[in-house]
Amino acid sequence: MGIPVCIILDGNENVVAIHDEWNTGQYMARPVTPTSQVDRNWYMEVKRVNKKELPRGIPKGRSRGRNLWGMNDSSSARIQHLALLTSGGDAPGMNAAIRAVVRTAIYHGITATGIMDGYEGLVKNDFIELGPRDVRNIVQRGGTMLRSARSEVFRTKEGRATAAKNLRDAGINALICIGGGGTQAGAHQLANEQGVKLIGVASTIDNDLGGSDRTIGFDTACNTALEAMDRLRDTASSYGRIFFVEVMGRDTGFIAMHTGIAAGAEYVMVPERRENVDELVRVLENRAKEKGSCIVVVAEGDQEGGAFKLADAVKESCPQFDIRVGSWATCSAVATPPWPIGC
Repeated sequence: MGIPVCIILDGNENVVAIHDEWNTGQYMARPVTPTSQVDRNWYMEVKRVNKKELPRGIPKGRSRGRNLWGMNDSSSARIQHLALLTSGGDAPGMNAAIRAVVRTAIYHGITATGIMDGYEGLVKNDFIELGPRDVRNIVQRGGTMLRSARSEVFRTKEGRATAAKNLRDAGINALICIGGGGTQAGAHQLANEQGVKLIGVASTIDNDLGGSDRTIGFDTACNTALEAMDRLRDTASSYGRIFFVEVMGRDTGFIAMHTGIAAGAEYVMVPERRENVDELVRVLENRAKEKGSCIVVVAEGDQEGGAFKLADAVKESCPQFDIRVGSWATCSAVATPPWPIGC
């Protein structure tokens, strides 16, 4: 049985597993049935359930999510002290997630500890105590107050053993990992090898965690890129230019596709589909005649080599085009999240 590392709460605060790729190679978004196993060793039984199939004695609605945390549980396994970290690339909304975790924990009488610099700080025992006032005035800020860093030491089994020992020595019996695919893969190893109780919060502008409709940071990244494209459209129309705009997304085209549709782009290049440059040239020639200007959105992981390489190929085929290239990669990642949720 696999351990679904990433979970989310639905509108009724029911716990839903969203990723079990490491064990089964499958994505899932199914209700999780809390059982006594959850309190003992944090394993979660993942299967399709409905209200009729729920075992007797399992609370429904809001209390189901709380029971998984042990908040309404009087057993010895009740969580008393949790830690949280942010790892990997920063995403708008991470601070909002930190604030929500800390204040919810304090409300339920659980001590909250922040781990600086992600898994690197976990290995180096760089812990700070967090209270309600420590997370004030951060919900509207981009980045992460806990900072983020890559950790080569944590990639080793010895490093993960040290990380788990540091948690035990500090009296921490649960860990919340906020980050993307690499963060959740590391969290999975920590749970598998060291038995650490943990929850993964899907946070990446790339939106590439299976089973999650929208990861933290994705919406802000799309709106940041869209705002830039709206301004480029004015310039493109004024000068009759073709703009190639490169956006982030790593190996996926979610940002490119969403912003391309919203901005009314003439063409979108994504890694999931191999595009033909000749087809792109044909479309641009037709659109240039009709509109006089065009915008092409290119995902950074596109198989044709990115916006600059594509622009050179189009320029070679159509030297009459006035072509400009722009990249909003970094801007999308460091943008300030919109009020009130920043995700």
